[in-house]
Amino acid sequence: PGTSQPIGLFIDEVYMGRPSHIDNDLFGIERVEVLRGPQGTLFGKNTTGGAVSFTTKKPVLGEFFGDVEVNFGQYASNDSDFSKLKFALNIPLGDTLAARLAVIKDESDGYYTNDKPMGGDFLSFGCIGVEDFAGCIDSVISKYPTTGDGSDIGGKDVLAAKLKFRFQPNDF
Repeated sequence: PGTSQPIGLFIDEVYMGRPSHIDNDLFGIERVEVLRGPQGTLFGKNTTGGAVSFTTKKPVLGEFFGDVEVNFGQYASNDSDFSKLKFALNIPLGDTLAARLAVIKDESDGYYTNDKPMGGDFLSFGCIGVEDFAGCIDSVISKYPTTGDGSDIGGKDVLAAKLKFRFQPNDF
């Protein structure tokens, strides 16, 4: 995760230096370009293997419209639910200005359930060689009261939005 990647990832011509920057759901995508490398002349460094360029939808002048996408589901492994809402709204702000608001709400309970049996001791071997061995053991032994509480593991709760403006002072 700490090294530069040989394939450059770009969102709206902005370089994403780490793959972890792009692990969320991309929404409002207009176009994806996959370019064989090397692409250093057009995209700069870290594109010896090529480049992947995502372009999001731009606001449209003079039109008011919106898009909505709703997904619901349930994982068969533990009966957990997931839901996803994608919403986009194009708003004209005069003859030469428009805005586009895109929002995503992504919730998931996760694939797994914490069903490990309750209780249990944990002993750290860091007490070996300590003068007050019994006192040290008492301080590091831990009861895990929350182990196996039946909660869902691996879920997510994402709320993301982006706002784009388009200004076109004259016809091109």
